[in-house]
Amino acid sequence: MILLRFGLLFLMLLSSKAYCLKFSPMSVSLSPKGKNSSALLHLENDGKAQIAVSLMMTQRIMDKSGKEKHPDASDLFLLFPDQVILAPKERRTVKLKWLGPANITHEQAYRIIAEQLPIELDAKKKAGANIKILLKYIGAIYITPDNTKSNVLVEDAFYGKKDKLLHIIVNNSGSKHQLLHSLKVKLTAKESKTSSVTLTKKDLKGMDGENILVNTPREFILPWPKKLSPGKIDATVHFDK
Repeated sequence: MILLRFGLLFLMLLSSKAYCLKFSPMSVSLSPKGKNSSALLHLENDGKAQIAVSLMMTQRIMDKSGKEKHPDASDLFLLFPDQVILAPKERRTVKLKWLGPANITHEQAYRIIAEQLPIELDAKKKAGANIKILLKYIGAIYITPDNTKSNVLVEDAFYGKKDKLLHIIVNNSGSKHQLLHSLKVKLTAKESKTSSVTLTKKDLKGMDGENILVNTPREFILPWPKKLSPGKIDATVHFDK
């Protein structure tokens, strides 16, 4: 079943021109085979002037801090059309189809990037072209086989002797990504099992709501809780699935 979720990630680059590209949905899960291996995306020009839009597919490689790299992945997808000129108030449909392996065993994560380019379309106004990006949408594309589930666990948690902060390293050894919604983290001192503290959303800024991709360790660095003495700890995570 194709899952469509809006608003995963939206990046706007400010411009003095009132161009208004709309792109949806922002998150799509495709099956690696069958009728659900494709989806329809939508572009809309909500402004009063023509706009040019370029689309591309990339890999989604995330490091421990959450920073991403986006190598090209165009050979794994059919994306048509990938360049569009939209008239004012025009809406256009774009087809996305997975062309990669059909027998994958765990979910794969990709990005779709839609860029609005302020190319001058009226030759009488200006010669040449301006290719500065005005607006960029970065959406999530998941290739999700059947019977997948997440398995997010704490790999390590410790007191940083140099920065005096709490370090929590989690990994998802399952087969599907997991958002850490309504996150709680329980910390227990190893030397005194009766000494523990539970961190909630207000304590977990930068960790609560984060997306843990399959086989992608993440390290979160947080203030050390005042109610817990510095030392060796055990940590467990709890969240809504």
